[in-house]
Amino acid sequence: MWARLATDAIETTRTIFPIPSMFTANYDEARCRCGARAQPNTMPRTHKCTVYTLTGAFEASITLFLCSDCPAERQQLAGPDLGDYGIFNFNNHSLFAHALLNEFTACFSVTETTFHSFCLSVSCTYIDHRSAITFIKADTFHSMYFSF
Repeated sequence: MWARLATDAIETTRTIFPIPSMFTANYDEARCRCGARAQPNTMPRTHKCTVYTLTGAFEASITLFLCSDCPAERQQLAGPDLGDYGIFNFNNHSLFAHALLNEFTACFSVTETTFHSFCLSVSCTYIDHRSAITFIKADTFHSMYFSF
């Protein structure tokens, strides 16, 4: 990838196409947003999620487990990393192709594209490609991008 330093130890995974419609992980691989692992030997839960790409979004399924550290009343769930697929798991509900995030980095670096402008452009692309799911709002994209 063009946007990395020579000293970067980890190679960036490119988004793998076709993107799977089911994402799974073992409980020992799943992590909660708090950083904790999933509770050992818990039953997996399958939830719907949305995968956002450069040209459209689609529904998929993701396997989740209860977090081992979060209080039970909060019901936080641990999910797979998905970096090996070139997918960023933002919150177990919204997943983003690295290609989409890398496109924003390129646009921002070369033409000083704002979050709002990029989201508007991607929204138009989704319409052109007849995506049944619309692109996210700029505020959400901003939060997600800096979590990436």
